[in-house]
Amino acid sequence: MSRTLSALMQSAANAQETGEVILAIVSISHASIVGGPLRVVNNLTNVVSNGNTYTAFPFQVTLPEDTDDGMPKLRLVLDNVDRSIVSAIRSIPPSTPPIVQIDIVLASQPNTIEVSFTGLKLRQVSYDALTVEGDLAVNEDDLEPFPQGSFTPSKFPGLF
Repeated sequence: MSRTLSALMQSAANAQETGEVILAIVSISHASIVGGPLRVVNNLTNVVSNGNTYTAFPFQVTLPEDTDDGMPKLRLVLDNVDRSIVSAIRSIPPSTPPIVQIDIVLASQPNTIEVSFTGLKLRQVSYDALTVEGDLAVNEDDLEPFPQGSFTPSKFPGLF
């Protein structure tokens, strides 16, 4: 699947050296999070993108391995430097995972979203004194019941 990137992003990504900074901005949203979605950016200073302020916060996103077996999963690891992350995660019931959106922007053009990963569900969250981490599920087709329907006497009496 091809993506359309701006000329500035293409030159920054392909240059041996560049003055441009490529940033990942992350929104973690759920109805249980007090004060609205958590918005963080992997930068040293806060960034305003499309009217939303993203707090400077150390984190990393690990992309899935390029293999044929298994579902692709991304991994989000946040440094546990602020109690607000753990308290927000604790407030979310496990039955309804938070939705995560990851956008890639340039620091010089934070309102231009170059690449966006939307609708990711944060699953299997664990935390300790140093990190908060969890899997980002791309889709959850494996959780759907199979087969969808069953041929039972109550649904299909003509078969029996």
